[in-house]
Amino acid sequence: RVGELLAEQGRTAAAAEQYRRLIRDYPRPGPHEWGSPVFAVLDAGPKLDIESDEYYVELARQALHGLPASDDTGRTAAEDAVVAATQISVRRVIDGDPPKNGMRELALAEDLFLLGEYDFATRDYLKVLYLCYPSRYGPQASLRLGACAWLRGRRTVARKQWEWTAAEFADSDAARQAALALQSLGDAVEQQPANTCPVQMPPWEPVYDTWAERGMSYGMALHEHDLPVFAFKEMVKLLHGAYKRNKFGPQARYRAGIAAWTAGHPRAGILQWRVCQQKHPQNPWGERSRKAIEAALDWPELTQEQRVEVEAAVDEPLRPVSGRDKPSCWQRYNLGQEFLSVGMLDDEQAALEFLKVVTVSRAAPGEYDESVVPRANECLRRSL
Repeated sequence: RVGELLAEQGRTAAAAEQYRRLIRDYPRPGPHEWGSPVFAVLDAGPKLDIESDEYYVELARQALHGLPASDDTGRTAAEDAVVAATQISVRRVIDGDPPKNGMRELALAEDLFLLGEYDFATRDYLKVLYLCYPSRYGPQASLRLGACAWLRGRRTVARKQWEWTAAEFADSDAARQAALALQSLGDAVEQQPANTCPVQMPPWEPVYDTWAERGMSYGMALHEHDLPVFAFKEMVKLLHGAYKRNKFGPQARYRAGIAAWTAGHPRAGILQWRVCQQKHPQNPWGERSRKAIEAALDWPELTQEQRVEVEAAVDEPLRPVSGRDKPSCWQRYNLGQEFLSVGMLDDEQAALEFLKVVTVSRAAPGEYDESVVPRANECLRRSL
């Protein structure tokens, strides 16, 4: 199906590669995933017509034969050179594999990378480094992260990532490749972007002792790679217990405000800071939030449209903030609500969380509250 979608978009070279991989990987070394409990809960959705592996392999052969010849990857020659210079070896993951130290995350990231989805690839390569730490696949993930940054136009981030790869994983193949990639950058200097937020994101040193510390470290790495929507999501996950109980609430709320503003949502940033100030008036992060609102109101970079939005957000009634509900279905629901209530619908992140409420969370072991389903479906409709 991925090959068909790419072909519909006119990306024939990428579609052909998907078909070749399907043919090359047959026969599969393990059972397919159609027995997944996620599919069992999709009663209201479209039914999937499941055929044999041989059926899809034959379809791939026919589709490959019908595609026009094309070597166009959609990248420039320089970009193709970066892809080749940072080549990594990824073990093919089969459905029966248990999670293994970041192996699945690396394989998914590499698939997304080869499809040109560099934002989403960055997210999953970072999971290897931070959520799966220490991972044997860290060197490969770090090397490709530099390539993602370069291909996304973030040359300064790419340079820092490759320098870190060369130092952190010295004597590895990835370190040697990173050193060569750095040479290809030469002395090119990326033009520094204009300030996108009235306050700076506080620095954070990665910590891995607890699940919540890993979540904060991962979220901050997403911010450093200029993915503020994903960074916002991780801060909100910390707020709603997705990373288990933690004491990061005030700090995560303050950082969520910066991520929201940086993503182009000043109203969302103001609302996050107001909640932090209201709930934690005696906490240093509550005081920081008060000062952030003042800085926003006085920020000379505001456009007239943004000023109207910010001033309105300062007086807007605040939505009640949900507690850290135990069942994962309510955690997901509240996470989607955080996106929906502040109007952050980028990349369908709100819709994705409501979909997870009625699929992944419903199929997962443990407690599930069926009363969340109609509410999630209604929010899903509003977020699309």
